[in-house]
Amino acid sequence: MKVPLHEIHESMGAKYTLFAGYQLPLYYTSITNEHLSVRNNVGIFDVSHMGRILVEGEDVQEYLNYVLANDINNLYVGRMHYSLILNENAGIIDDITVFMLDEYRFLLVVNAINRLKVVNWLNRHKVGYAINIKDVTRNSIMLAVQGPRSSQVYREIYNKDFDIKRFHFIESGVLGEEKSSVISRSGYTGEDGFEIIYFFCDKGDAFSIWRKIYGKVEKLGGLACGLGARDMLRIEAGYVLYDNDIDEDINPYEASLDWVVKLNKPNFIGKKTLISSKYKIWKKRYGLVMIEPGIPRRGYKIYKEESVVGYVTSGGYSPILKKGIGMVYIDIRKINEPENREVNIDIRGKLRKAVIKKFPLYDIKKYGYGRIIR
Repeated sequence: MKVPLHEIHESMGAKYTLFAGYQLPLYYTSITNEHLSVRNNVGIFDVSHMGRILVEGEDVQEYLNYVLANDINNLYVGRMHYSLILNENAGIIDDITVFMLDEYRFLLVVNAINRLKVVNWLNRHKVGYAINIKDVTRNSIMLAVQGPRSSQVYREIYNKDFDIKRFHFIESGVLGEEKSSVISRSGYTGEDGFEIIYFFCDKGDAFSIWRKIYGKVEKLGGLACGLGARDMLRIEAGYVLYDNDIDEDINPYEASLDWVVKLNKPNFIGKKTLISSKYKIWKKRYGLVMIEPGIPRRGYKIYKEESVVGYVTSGGYSPILKKGIGMVYIDIRKINEPENREVNIDIRGKLRKAVIKKFPLYDIKKYGYGRIIR
């Protein structure tokens, strides 16, 4: 499949990769250049492959509180949050963001690889609830502007200050047009930024929106960015990628996503299993930074002395740390309090030294949204 902006990306010289059934830009210039543009300046991503699902109706809040692990009651109009869809065994069906558009309308942004699975799951559990589920992915686009200068891009586009609070959003026309959009202060890079979902647009609309926003990014010296940069940015920040770092065999406690789960709300799918398993987990998700040269890759084993104590789920080279880094699961029965413990990682038959870290893996005084939003 191709996203609506495929021809634009092709004209910009994008090198493509196949992801979740979509042909998507891996990079335009280089992964490193695009990564550094986001950390130090600004970049724009086309993330239209992400699924967008509207859930509407009289019972929508009760329904979403049943099928999601986070508490819908903590939201209000203009507020969004991160949540999980769990199966009965508390395995993660998907990690999503939830937008409260109004009392009876919510927008779910889901992973591309899980879009159809999530739609089917939501429909399967809607019996008895007065709700309607509508997949609006195909007639919308989604763009992300990320980096410390993203607020300047916003100001250039909308001629006003970037005064949206983090994990809040506004609904409005786009660039003076009447068509519906959602603009949120959010992202998948660890940096400040905003994401725009533009509904009911044809290819011409999509091209126009990209050109206008990319033009403002380019004016500031920023770059169009592909999946390669996005992947390393999210690993540095500690953000999971479905099917790499989480799946239906991993529960939120193992994935260090327990902060998303609200056990104090009424019954939700997976709650019983979570209560019984909370103190029985044997592995936890951490970051890893190489001490010796080497790039950790998915599936590589981690050793403490001669014992296997974990495995890598995501990894690569960090342009800001100038080291190999990874996302890993550590057996907490074998390493108590793993943070800052040295380990060895088997890289192509050779053991290389590394250290276990908590996320984010970068200095938050130099990088990340915390230096922008206080």
